[in-house]
Amino acid sequence: MNRLKDAVDDARRYEELYNELLGSYKLLRSREALAIEDAEKMAAQNAELIGAGPGVQRISYVDAVRREMALVKQVSASRFDPIRELGINVVVSRS
Repeated sequence: MNRLKDAVDDARRYEELYNELLGSYKLLRSREALAIEDAEKMAAQNAELIGAGPGVQRISYVDAVRREMALVKQVSASRFDPIRELGINVVVSRS
C-alpha cells in the first residue's frame, strides 16, 4: 500500500514539473509566433519603402530569406520536446 502511495506522490510531482514545462513551452511558442509576425510586417514595410527598381529585387530576396528562416525556426520548434531536452526520465514501474 505504501508503494502505491509513493507512486502516486511521484506521479503528482512529475505532473507538476510537466505542467510547468508545458507552460514555458507554450509561452516560447507564442513569443516565436509574435517574432515571426513582426519580421513579416517589417519585410512588407521595407518592400513598400523601396518602391520600384533594383531595390525591389534585393528586398524580395531578403524577404524570401527571412521567410525561409522563419520556416526553419518553426520546424525546429515543433521538434522541441521539453521533457527530453531537459533530460527528465519518467519511469513507470508496474509492481
